[in-house]
Amino acid sequence: MAKTFTLKTRKRISSALIAVMVLSLIALTVPTSAFAEGGEGSTTVLIANHDEWKYIDTGVNLFGEIATDFRSKNFDDGTWPSAPSPLGYPETDTSPRFGPISGGTVITKGAQGASSSTAYITYYFRKDFTVENIANMTALSADISIDDGYVLYLNGHEVSRLNVPEGDLSYTTVAPGNWEPTEEQANVTVDLSAYRQYLVEGENTLAADVHNRATNSSDIYWGMSLTATYGEITPPTDVNKTPKQVNVHMGDDPSDAVNVTYTTVASDDAKIVIEKADGTGEALTYAGETTIGESSASNGQGGKYLHKINVTGLESDTDYVYAVGNAMTFAGQFKTAPTADSEDPIRFVYLADTQVSNATNAKALGATLQEVANMDPDFVYLAGDITDTAANESQWEYMFSNGGAFPTGGEEMFGNYLISAVQGNHDNNTFNRHINAPTLESGSVTNRIVYSYDYGPLTFIGLNLEAAHSNASAKTEQETFLRAAVADAKARGQWTAVGFHKSLVTGASHITDSDVVTARKFWLPIFAELDVDMVLQGHDHVYSRGFVNELGYKADRTTNADGSINKPENAPLYMIGGHAGGLKWYSWKNYAVGAEDPIAPGYTFLDIDSASTDYNFDGVEDGPGSDVKQEQVIVEMEVSETEVEVKTYMFKYNTDSDTITTPKYLYDTMTMVRDEPVSAEITGSELAVVDTNEDITYTVAYNNIVNANAFDTTIEYDEDVLEFVSAASAFPEDESLVNSIDEPADNQVRVITGIKTLIPQADKQDVVTYTFKAKQPVPADLVDTTVTLVSAETVNATISNGAIVEPIKKVNAVVEGEEAKATTTFYRYANAADVLGDGSVDIKDLSYALGEFQSTAYDPGCDIDRNGVVDTLDFIIISHYILQEGKAA
Repeated sequence: MAKTFTLKTRKRISSALIAVMVLSLIALTVPTSAFAEGGEGSTTVLIANHDEWKYIDTGVNLFGEIATDFRSKNFDDGTWPSAPSPLGYPETDTSPRFGPISGGTVITKGAQGASSSTAYITYYFRKDFTVENIANMTALSADISIDDGYVLYLNGHEVSRLNVPEGDLSYTTVAPGNWEPTEEQANVTVDLSAYRQYLVEGENTLAADVHNRATNSSDIYWGMSLTATYGEITPPTDVNKTPKQVNVHMGDDPSDAVNVTYTTVASDDAKIVIEKADGTGEALTYAGETTIGESSASNGQGGKYLHKINVTGLESDTDYVYAVGNAMTFAGQFKTAPTADSEDPIRFVYLADTQVSNATNAKALGATLQEVANMDPDFVYLAGDITDTAANESQWEYMFSNGGAFPTGGEEMFGNYLISAVQGNHDNNTFNRHINAPTLESGSVTNRIVYSYDYGPLTFIGLNLEAAHSNASAKTEQETFLRAAVADAKARGQWTAVGFHKSLVTGASHITDSDVVTARKFWLPIFAELDVDMVLQGHDHVYSRGFVNELGYKADRTTNADGSINKPENAPLYMIGGHAGGLKWYSWKNYAVGAEDPIAPGYTFLDIDSASTDYNFDGVEDGPGSDVKQEQVIVEMEVSETEVEVKTYMFKYNTDSDTITTPKYLYDTMTMVRDEPVSAEITGSELAVVDTNEDITYTVAYNNIVNANAFDTTIEYDEDVLEFVSAASAFPEDESLVNSIDEPADNQVRVITGIKTLIPQADKQDVVTYTFKAKQPVPADLVDTTVTLVSAETVNATISNGAIVEPIKKVNAVVEGEEAKATTTFYRYANAADVLGDGSVDIKDLSYALGEFQSTAYDPGCDIDRNGVVDTLDFIIISHYILQEGKAA
């Protein structure tokens, strides 16, 4: 009996999983009479057991761009040999489904044929087949027998893989296990129904790469048949209620919330059904808000309904599948963000100016968005100018349905990946109701498309400079929002990225625009002061980057032996992410820098500029500027706790031939690293002997100090248990300063202490020691108490007359986890002296302790003073409490 599998595709979730949910929901709404008699429909064999397949068995590398290599429908396989299946070697290899190789075709084992001592790792197979009447097809399934592993592609889209690793493969990728075609696990029935969307009327193509387990493999096997099922199914709802233009934007907190939008032609309720991709938990249903499209001729939304749904209460870092609308005919997937304390790196794609305006440039955008989906990022950042005219509905149609060689590129990308968008000058502040970005509090001056969120180690702050260019109140409001968001992120050790559209720092022609110069004067010093890590811009349709200080000059920085760049202080990495869509590129522009313009002349503030013929400023003319090259740009950014890696890709799409004429290549790469974040920890007395009322001390230390001479520290304690005595600097007496010790209030004590000379660098430094006494009388049932480090801040300050008077720069230290707490256990000699634990201290306890003293074994129960040995002092303590017991009697 063959086993039926649901198999993962290259994407993080199999589309089959999505289809399972959608089909089950449809089953709840479609009456049984809607099916053909018998409920099963008719079947058509599209590929039979022993049909001929084209193949390559020469061990060559045929992997390249998926749009043009052996996986593509349009790949020219005219020179490939053709032979009946099953195909493989040796001729005795067999499967219960397709029989022995001798009944099909023996292919080459290795370079010396059947006698080779080493085997080829990868073999390639292609099969054309014809499909008709796709609209009435209800199911598509394949029977496959394999040795050892395979990946299957339908018209260039991966639809199944088995016994091969996740992620991108090559011709040297080996199958991880030795799977024989005689075994049950290697004979599978694969449900491909979810991939009917990739079928076309007429000729279609299946391609497969089959992988050996090793070069000493003794066999390879490929057999496959394909069957379609047709039936008369009445559509559950009007086709005009089919959801279109579906996208999922970050919610207020994308670890548990997303904002979904979509449209329908006919009136329908805003609805989403969502469940975890792994099938655990129940499916959740959310309702939303529906508005009617405007009927003006310029807008073009007449007769269209726009739906938005805010989904909350999700689990972080979790794959979800969903379906929208009552028809449940659109299905997608996304993954929620990890929380900020996640230690895993994250990877996102940054696209500037998708700016689709017509059917021609929509084709190029489709190629870009399809490639983004192939890259499988965690999320996609859109740096504004989503379309060319926000109020032109036809452009939004082109955005999602692209035509050309990649007609579903927009639909696939937008429906399956979280997006994060900012407003450009070609957008409006609702994205024409197609994208539902978070907003500021109601009543704010610019409460549209201004937001921040954590995504793992990254905090992203989206600003709306389009709303702030000529509105002083909006500008002030956004500055306040920015300062609070950056301060909070820095306090938690996050990387910070600010995103907006119009580029302050650029390598092309908009650099002299008056509104850009005005914005540059205002924001450049603020971003430098706050030490923002990255500023991700759009607008100028070039790719450029550089670390720029508050004066608009290239910042000094150091490069490590591995080529990584140390993030300079107070100099963000400014980037423009090129141009992703609308076939419009800008050129280098000579300009005279005005006296009031905070930018260096001659583009010397940049490291890379695609508009320049000397793009990396090394004195060598490397080629045409991007306005001449006219290539699409995709920026991929991977962020871990300690580094940001930038990889920028370009490719050229010819809209006349609908082909990629320059395959995607790596144009630029850069890794930015930073010092470990400043953190603080507290340690203290682990044991406090109540009987002696000794001092209980806690010391706060700072880690990874850079350029600091003052420290602001606050701890919290239980004032019912502890009594504050004093605080003192932990620095050497001749160097230390104590600026202030606040009186305890609300269970907290704040101390500002410092050192006369600046500490340029320190891995760890004790800073302040707090001293307490146990309050008397101590409750008899008290076991322990915990002191918590509430906040810690390093300061580069001005010292005057031995006092800290003026902070120059403050850095919030990371305070979290167990290192932010110190627990002290209260210990009583009176209790410990009762060695036998019978409720009284008497001669029996002393006798037992003396016996243990004479023994070679160490009994901690007799070590009353906890000094590591049982000695005479322990006997004295026990004797003391025997006398106390006698007095009490």
